[in-house]
Parts: sequence; C-alpha cells; structure tokens
Amino acid sequence: MAASSEAAVPAASNKKGAAPSPPRPRCARDALVFAAGVAAAVLALLGLASSVLAPPGWGSGVGLVAFPVPGPSDGPRYNLVLYGWPKEVYENRRWLGLNAGVFLIRNCQWSLDFLDEWARMGPAYPDYAAWGKKVKGALTDRDSDVACDQSALAYLLITGRERWGEKTYLGTDYYFQGYFAEIVGKLAGVAARYKAAERGAGHAGLRRRHAEREHLRYAAARNAAVRAAVPGPDGGGQSGWRRPLITHFTGCNPCGGRRNPMYSRELCEGGMRRALGFADDQVLRAYGFRHAGPLNDTVLQLPFDYPAARNR
Repeated sequence: MAASSEAAVPAASNKKGAAPSPPRPRCARDALVFAAGVAAAVLALLGLASSVLAPPGWGSGVGLVAFPVPGPSDGPRYNLVLYGWPKEVYENRRWLGLNAGVFLIRNCQWSLDFLDEWARMGPAYPDYAAWGKKVKGALTDRDSDVACDQSALAYLLITGRERWGEKTYLGTDYYFQGYFAEIVGKLAGVAARYKAAERGAGHAGLRRRHAEREHLRYAAARNAAVRAAVPGPDGGGQSGWRRPLITHFTGCNPCGGRRNPMYSRELCEGGMRRALGFADDQVLRAYGFRHAGPLNDTVLQLPFDYPAARNR
C-alpha cells in the first residue's frame, strides 16, 4: 500500500564524533501498529473517484463496492472517514465519540502527513509519555494518562480541526463495526431479499450485465430499488437486512495458529468463506456469474435477465 512507504533515512554527518541525524520515516506503518496492529485496523483506500475502494487515479467512477464515499457529491472531498459523532468529539471533547478500530483513508499526501503526526504520539517515539498527559488534559472523559490510538486521534481532530478535522468525515452512515457472529448467519437471507427486490416489475435495468465503469450507476439504482423493500440503512447496521459494508472477524485469531475456543470452526473458517463468497458474488453478478452455493467454489453462468423468472 502506498501509505506504508518510507522516506530514505538521512545519512550520518561527516564530522568526526558527530551524532547521526535521527531518521524521519514516513510513519504509516507505525501508525497502524499504534492503531492496535495491522490486523485490527481495517483500511480501505479512497480513490480519486467517488467510491469506496476505487483504485487511485481512476477518475472514471470505477468502484468495486456499491457504497459511495460519505458526504455530499458536490461538497468537500474527505480524506478520512470515521465512525463517530461530531458533537461528541468537537463540543464534548470525548475520545469515546469516535471509533478508531476501522476507518477509510484516501491514498494521498494529506493521509501520509496525518499518519505521520498520529504515529509520533505512539509508544515507538520518545515523547509518548508527554503526549499521554496532553491527551488526558484535552479530553473530558479520559482517565488514563497513557495515550492510546483512539484518544490520540480524537486529540488530533480537536486541536487541529482546521488542518485535520475539515478533511475528516465523522458519521454513522456506514457501520464499520460489523461483528461477524451477527452477520454471517444472515447473509443468505440478505441475498434472498435483494434477489426478490430485483425480480420485481420495473427493475429490469438492474438485471442487465454491465462493465465496471458502470458499476456505481447500477449500485445507486439498486440501492434506490431495495430501500423500500429491504429494511435497514444503506451503509449496513446491526438491524435490518441490507448488505453489510464490513464483516469484521474479530476474535477468531486465525493468524496465530490457534483458533479462539470461544468460536467454532464453522463460525470462523466457515463464516469467512461465506463472507468472501457473498462479496465475490456481487462482483461476479455484473458479468453474469455466481457461486453455486455459499461454501461452493464452483462458478456458474447465469441466464440473461436473472432473476426475473421465479424458477431461477
């Protein structure tokens, strides 16, 4: 990811006995470690177009996910999208007014600079203890004088609102904390409800195959069609049957080699396969294909005008 690149380390001084200049790396990697680890901080790149996960530099509106970037289409372009409440952060100065576990960040210089500032408040840097006291003094609900990733983020937004806050979107339009145990069991029901909505009269346009460059236009039309038929917010949520934006497999611990005994193999490994297949079907569907089943890797070709006929 471009945000993890580092600048070259300055060369040591030629003067005899002089201490080498301290390196000043681009600290995106350190910021992610500060944000509870790379595995816990789920990042998506916001491209130059208006869609989540649109590859940067593709200005044609290409998008792989049917979720537009929050905010007005003719308004400011945000570089950072967080789940939270502006009043709680800026007026009440609460670090619990936002959630730093999952966020969207644009691949641009502003983001590199922001991650640089954020990382320097972390435990890898010598001023960590001093930052903890500053953060505690600036926030109304912070009891500890040890800075964490979320309290440091709230501090940066509050004290640097003109520099950082103006390019940061705080809102609840998108449910970033999609707990997998609440989601994977509903995916079949979600798919069935979308299928029923698209089968309805007047929605033949949604059933057409289309190229990627048309995906956002079709996604907007699909959201409008299912809004009246499928309960729940556009950006997913704990209630309702809309497609989830993020399914967060927190607690499964697959990378450590030992599965968390709190969760069954079917819920974790099976849930991951279900979630990946569910997402993959949304991409394949535009070209007239889908998986044979939730846990089946076989890809089937769909008939034209699917799913208009009830026997399909």
